[in-house]
Amino acid sequence: MSLRWRKNAPRTFVAVLVAPLLIVAMVLTGCGSKNNAKKFADKLKANGFGSVEVTSDKEKKGSKTVLVAYDAHVSVNTDADPAACDVELENDASKSSLANYFDVDDVRDANGRDHDVENDKSWPDNPSLSVLRAELSEHGIDC
Repeated sequence: MSLRWRKNAPRTFVAVLVAPLLIVAMVLTGCGSKNNAKKFADKLKANGFGSVEVTSDKEKKGSKTVLVAYDAHVSVNTDADPAACDVELENDASKSSLANYFDVDDVRDANGRDHDVENDKSWPDNPSLSVLRAELSEHGIDC
């Protein structure tokens, strides 16, 4: 029996060494998602949107909850009246990576109506704030 234990000892030793490394890797992966949210916020700031709060968009896939995108809501006004639209911008994500583009996902106009533009290919990717204002006007959405 002692001979059998000695044969298994190297495997046990390796498992004891590898377990802490796996824990560190999982922690770093979690930090990566926060880093990706910050990258998206920085991308929006560079496109003229100012400081925005970014949230993760997770969906249930079977028994797992999976990160699918990062979302940011921005208030946009296109005319002289004080009413503004709430525009949801979305940056697709998978596991720990972030897509190199973001797009307009949803618009709630000044009257409270939702405009789902996620699948409308006429809206440009990576719009600046001025381009977004022009698109909202072009599509006749009251902001």
